[in-house]
Amino acid sequence: MPVSKHRDHKESKAGVGLLALGASGPWEVAIDETLSGSPRYFVQIEGPSVYLYFELTTVTAIEEALDFFSAPARDTQAKPFDGNGKLSLAKNKDVQISLTRDDENDDRYFLVIEAQSGLHVQFTMAGKDLSHIYKALRDAKDDLEDED
Repeated sequence: MPVSKHRDHKESKAGVGLLALGASGPWEVAIDETLSGSPRYFVQIEGPSVYLYFELTTVTAIEEALDFFSAPARDTQAKPFDGNGKLSLAKNKDVQISLTRDDENDDRYFLVIEAQSGLHVQFTMAGKDLSHIYKALRDAKDDLEDED
């Protein structure tokens, strides 16, 4: 899927612009940043049947996610991963978004959204989708490094 780094984001009118972009197969990962004020970073993940947009805890969360996917299950006990193989990507007072490693299959992960209200949404990433998501994240990370 060819994509242009210079897309017209509707968010750009609200003070957010495209910082980095990665794509693989049907998946796309875009990293946005605020154009003024304190730096804030947002990730947009788009695939065949899902679209997510949320604020990242830090822009380094992209590299941490790549490390999380690459680390053997036994290595997820080390920081920045918590003891149960979980990596927090976003957290505010109402919602937490994290990556969690499946404890049954080494090649399956979950993107988990949990709200204080009791909402719990879990997206499964495995097989070709996981491979494409990983490649799109890596491309976005490379694009971030090109910005430096």
